[in-house]
Amino acid sequence: MAFFALGLPAAGQSTLDLALKDWRLSFPEVNWMHPEDYHITLCFLGGLDPVTSHKLQASFAADAPGVPSFSLALSGFQSFASGRSEVILWIGIKDQDPALSALHEQLKARALAAGYPVDQRTYRAHLTLGRVPRALAGLVLNAWAAAPLFTAGPFNFRSYQLMERRKSKPIEAARDSEPLYKILADYPLLP
Repeated sequence: MAFFALGLPAAGQSTLDLALKDWRLSFPEVNWMHPEDYHITLCFLGGLDPVTSHKLQASFAADAPGVPSFSLALSGFQSFASGRSEVILWIGIKDQDPALSALHEQLKARALAAGYPVDQRTYRAHLTLGRVPRALAGLVLNAWAAAPLFTAGPFNFRSYQLMERRKSKPIEAARDSEPLYKILADYPLLP
């Protein structure tokens, strides 16, 4: 599964990892994301074979969206159900910069024009922190909902990435010692 995303800068990775330290210890049944996997999804593309992936990378390298770099702050632990089997724990974006929406819209339009099936639901930027098996969600969600308001940032985003899930790692392995996603390409935003 490939997608365009904003990888959280190292300072943000460290901040979130520290904020989630006690959560990880208290709720080991949650499939917590590896800090290097923290990202804000911009546009899903689906599966890419190597030839298509190289063509896509070359196309975006040659014609980058004209969006300036921007800063975003994170705020508020939240959750939503994902299918029948799990609940997603996430953090929202505080005071979303219009450049984020512009980047999302440009990538979505280009993906549609290139024939990729793009999610038509309303875009709601967020950063996934973990996945809870539905059968174990009650206690975790009660604690999550009672957590004090957490904010972090702002963090500067100067590029976006084409990312892909490592084929050898199931989504349940997110909490392992190595990242679940790999960066295929990095694209600069305007200064």
